[in-house]
Amino acid sequence: MATSITLRTDGPHSPQYRAEVEDALAECVRVLNYSARAGGLETPADACALLGAWYTATSGMSQLTARVAFFLEAQAATVNRLADDSGDDPRTLVHRAARELQDAAEFAQDMTASLQEAQSCISGLHVKGENDGSE
Repeated sequence: MATSITLRTDGPHSPQYRAEVEDALAECVRVLNYSARAGGLETPADACALLGAWYTATSGMSQLTARVAFFLEAQAATVNRLADDSGDDPRTLVHRAARELQDAAEFAQDMTASLQEAQSCISGLHVKGENDGSE
């Protein structure tokens, strides 16, 4: 996927633009996986920078899960707005999804903290000779 996308927090926001951004998010993770395996990490500073960007991304996930849950709950609260292919009660499904999203938010908070701690652990690492004159 060699597609360019301009990220705009100020909009305009549309379902199509949102879909482009979510596809780009998934592709970013895929590219970073390949990059980490294929020479994209050369020094501890590279890993430290990656961890910083990663925890910055995960730190916003709790807000995103809450917004999705709020949207779904608002949709379910509108009488006769939603239906389910299997015939299940949409409100029950939305309630279950909201619980799962809350779990995901908690996992994201834990991941953010762990990534920050990992970055802290390696923040002083360097290749010998780069910063300290050692060989």
